[in-house]
Amino acid sequence: MRSRGVAVLLLLAAALAAAWVLHRESRDPPVDTVDVADPTPKEQGPAPSLAAPGARPTQDATGPGGRLVGTVRRAGRPVAARVEIRWRASLESFAQGHTVERTVADDLRPVRRNGPDAVGSAGSDGRYEIDVPTGNLDVTAIADDDARGRARAMLPTVGQQVTVDVDVGPACTLDGRARYADGRPFRGIVVVRPPDTYGPVLEEEAVATGEDGRFHVAGLLEGPQHTRFIVPGEALYFVSGPVLPKSESWDVVVDEDATTLEGRVVDADGDVPIEGATVVVLSDRVTTRVRSGVDGAFRATRRAAPTGYWLVASADGFAPRSVDGNPASPVTVRLVKAASLAGTVRRATEGSPVPGARVRVVVADGERLANPLAEATTDAEGRYAIEGLVPGVVAVFASAPGLSMALSPQDWKSGWSTTAVVLA
Repeated sequence: MRSRGVAVLLLLAAALAAAWVLHRESRDPPVDTVDVADPTPKEQGPAPSLAAPGARPTQDATGPGGRLVGTVRRAGRPVAARVEIRWRASLESFAQGHTVERTVADDLRPVRRNGPDAVGSAGSDGRYEIDVPTGNLDVTAIADDDARGRARAMLPTVGQQVTVDVDVGPACTLDGRARYADGRPFRGIVVVRPPDTYGPVLEEEAVATGEDGRFHVAGLLEGPQHTRFIVPGEALYFVSGPVLPKSESWDVVVDEDATTLEGRVVDADGDVPIEGATVVVLSDRVTTRVRSGVDGAFRATRRAAPTGYWLVASADGFAPRSVDGNPASPVTVRLVKAASLAGTVRRATEGSPVPGARVRVVVADGERLANPLAEATTDAEGRYAIEGLVPGVVAVFASAPGLSMALSPQDWKSGWSTTAVVLA
């Protein structure tokens, strides 16, 4: 994997040996020095990309951006409106960058944000101009009579101007009642979105159900919707529908076609039960998060589908373990003690430490560099420490503004073999 034309190039760790054996967290972690070089023209060639394709961007809604311009119309005629901009993650970054932490943060717990990321106004001619952050954006226009419209925009480059027109129509409301298959009322929050809306759930778009599972959602757009039923921090049930406007009440069973997955989380050394392990289970349209009991046992809900499920278990002092496919219930998840890595990032020229450098530990499976396992930022003396690593063969990379790696275009294929780390 290589990325071209990046402003900050990733720096390959200098190897002291072909392989290291890392101590577990109960011992002192091994220490290594990562040398980085000041750039010269011949050193600024292709660099390996450590992020998976479509990895979640580091740009946020407060960074530099460009400008959106466009016209708001109703039935083909310009109309005055308030225009709101919200920064979203793309579908690729949302799907491919999914980790356990991202699952809990994005799916199971709404994000508090103080309103839109940018706001502007369209005059009587329908025209608007708004300075916005780069990235994937939702554009919502709201007319004086609450007529609404929505469009998506992509602003990939700082300083760019993009034209996005928005058509508004009558706002819709949705009334309904949510329950479980066994008849219990669903108590949680409801989020109704158009199908092409991705990214974290925001508090401002979440509506709480009553004790009887009933809910009322206002300010929705016409057309098909996707609805999320969320018990914060515990479960997400994803339902296709409804199509708006909808005059009658929408009664929905959130866990239709779901089943129970049972299992145990144990220490791989002796199969000793692990109490309080976090277990996240992702299946088709259902995500649940539970903790193991004193006997290591857990019960989670998943969708019964041929595609199976993905389970990730984690516990303090242990490396996380994933299980995918469709193993039959009950499933036993064996965790191994986690490993640690510590070291220093220095300039290759004079050996001075590099504070604020980004250090990433990446799986090296013999054919490619896979997703980063973990990352850290160096302190004022260039030191870093990373804990909770999964045992295996990895490569260590660092990056810092104005520094580059002195590698030939092919070194990304063999470089990790001379910087391999064996975690034991």
